[in-house]
Amino acid sequence: MSGVKIESSPKAGTETHNNGLMVAQAELLHFLSVANQLTQADVASVVLVQNGMSRVIASTNSKTLHASFKWLDDHIPYATDRSHILTTVSDLELMRAIRAILGNFNVGTFVRIPIALQPDYNIVLLQHIPVHFPKPGKNEMTVLQSIAKAAALSSRQLAEEVVGSYSNVRVPECWEEFVEHILANEEIILLLNDSTEVLAASRGMKALAPHSENKSKFFDALSVLNTDSFRILARNALECGVSSPEAEIALRTDQGFKLVSIRINLVRPKDIDADFLEVVVKVIDGVDNLLDNNPNDLLSTSKITNPSEKFLLDTLVAKRSIKSRTTTSFVTIRSWRSSIKSFQIDAMRAIKADPRSTMAIHAGDECASELTSIIGLGAFKFVVPVPCGHSAADCCFATSLARVVGMRLGLPIINAFDHMDQKGSSHPKTNTSRPTMRLIQNVPGPAIVIDDIATSGSHLTEACTILRHAGVHTFAMAWISGIS
Repeated sequence: MSGVKIESSPKAGTETHNNGLMVAQAELLHFLSVANQLTQADVASVVLVQNGMSRVIASTNSKTLHASFKWLDDHIPYATDRSHILTTVSDLELMRAIRAILGNFNVGTFVRIPIALQPDYNIVLLQHIPVHFPKPGKNEMTVLQSIAKAAALSSRQLAEEVVGSYSNVRVPECWEEFVEHILANEEIILLLNDSTEVLAASRGMKALAPHSENKSKFFDALSVLNTDSFRILARNALECGVSSPEAEIALRTDQGFKLVSIRINLVRPKDIDADFLEVVVKVIDGVDNLLDNNPNDLLSTSKITNPSEKFLLDTLVAKRSIKSRTTTSFVTIRSWRSSIKSFQIDAMRAIKADPRSTMAIHAGDECASELTSIIGLGAFKFVVPVPCGHSAADCCFATSLARVVGMRLGLPIINAFDHMDQKGSSHPKTNTSRPTMRLIQNVPGPAIVIDDIATSGSHLTEACTILRHAGVHTFAMAWISGIS
């Protein structure tokens, strides 16, 4: 790792915060252990219930930690604010929900104890007691309720970390009606089973048949299913029980780069005990000239004819550096040459303003090569660009850079932050009124956060801090260091 620090949590005051969460988690596990000893249960979980979605925030069965499932009010045969013992569960939806949260149990006794009832969410204790043990009596239930009260504070601490987080499992009433809805849809939609085999295609997909004028889009939509990026998103949806964020997948073809937007929704029909994937695909047209060039013609600087690009690549100092700013360390691989820095900055501005520029391909190749040598492949699952504010959303250099890196490493690109449209200088010393970054999409795994230029590192630091507060491990990189 050459001393490179992979950031996973902020320092200073946030360390205290994280330590508090670890203590809360340990306390809950202790309470669950006591509850299991009392009732002879084999598994217990503390569950956050919000907007019809249940999520495990602590469990004696680690396999279900952070698992989530949709609960429908008309399938709940009990009052949510009372303690309950369920010895017979015949409703398929309720049984599947219990199994998703506690494990693959078909028989036995299920115990539900309210822990905390909040305006926006509830927290409950769920237990499974094997069939050969008796159900809890009145005295045991009284003690369980006391344990739940004792666990309330720790439960709220953990719940606040995930309240409002992204989760939208689809639960159709009828499987056949859902399939008919897919078949009639004008968008490009594919329906897959949990082995990612295609079960059905929408009308919009069939309209892109190979013999039509849109045959390239047809093959792009199908070929995306064979990428590592798709497998990452699909596996996350199946394992975590949530839909994926909308991500971009860069495809490398003989004609150049193709960019495809993809969203994978997890589908759990009420009348079939199985999971399916609804894959919504959009082939992105008209995204800067990056996508119109043959990458094989751009790997050598001798092929460059744009004077600004050639000047910049010839004069930037090739130097790996590790920078630190407050809570974040980041890697840069080029730096300005102090004697001609002003001319280099002017060249970079001209490149960013030129829609025909291919500089992002060269920069992305350099970043991808450096990332491979530093952290290897497999450690990080997503690429997140730092949002641009002084470039239009559709011609942001950092986004183009992220797309090339994602294509080279086989990783999905998630535009997790809102575009910050602003005027004036982008330099942090003069741009003091820059709005705070806003996270608009979840990132469901460790991410490479990338920027084109780290003048001071403030943008990278802010992006990484926001993601880490959302539970995302980050590795930060910029192509050019702002320090000569």
